[in-house]
Amino acid sequence: MQHYPLVSCESINTGCAQNVPYSETFTTSQSVVESIIDIVFDDHYDYGYYSHDVSSHSSGTYCDEDEVNSIVCGYFFKGCHEGIVPCREYCENVVTECSSDYRYLCTFLPYGRPSEKWCIESDDFCGADNITLLEGTLHNLTNPFYPYFNIGNRDCIWFISGPPGYNIVIKFYELAINPYIHTLSVGYGNDPDLRTSTIAKLYDEPRLVIIESENGWIRFERATRILHWFLAVLLTADVSNGNRHFRLQLM
Repeated sequence: MQHYPLVSCESINTGCAQNVPYSETFTTSQSVVESIIDIVFDDHYDYGYYSHDVSSHSSGTYCDEDEVNSIVCGYFFKGCHEGIVPCREYCENVVTECSSDYRYLCTFLPYGRPSEKWCIESDDFCGADNITLLEGTLHNLTNPFYPYFNIGNRDCIWFISGPPGYNIVIKFYELAINPYIHTLSVGYGNDPDLRTSTIAKLYDEPRLVIIESENGWIRFERATRILHWFLAVLLTADVSNGNRHFRLQLM
């Protein structure tokens, strides 16, 4: 990392790192982590909600010491290989029970699958990213939080494959993105970064898109951190004749 010296991994034996699901971690100041945990608990205690006896709670508020330890330790301690960090939703749920003032600790954590506690760093959940289409079947693709807006910190790419000799037919039923900052691209092949493989870009109006290949992809990109969007797509593999006559129910 820029401006940081390389640090070797060390085995976890004692201290804060025992609270995270890694086998190895980077060296981190234990005192810093403990001070953050104390601040969260002290603020909660000042409002009369919490004592360090985790069974104590009032007014329906429950602040779990073990979970807070895991969240804060996972935030500051980075795994050398796995890159495991708390999922944002889990972090926000735990921290908010103690003190909503410290939700900022969760801001740059990745979103995971619903109810998932631990995520891969910088890897937001986009749903099934490899889709195989079978002859004569339809596949529904939506963003992971559909019918609600999607939330996350990264672009999403879905790879689609069909039987040999088939084309991929994509029908967008719903598409809610901001045309000024979001782009939804469709292309053929397996390399979305190959600019010549892009066959369509959609900014707001959903429509039918045909990929004249058995392999293709859909890619959502964002220009800023304004991330609310959703989509609902129907996919199928079909054989095209020279006039591109496809199944009428998709048109």
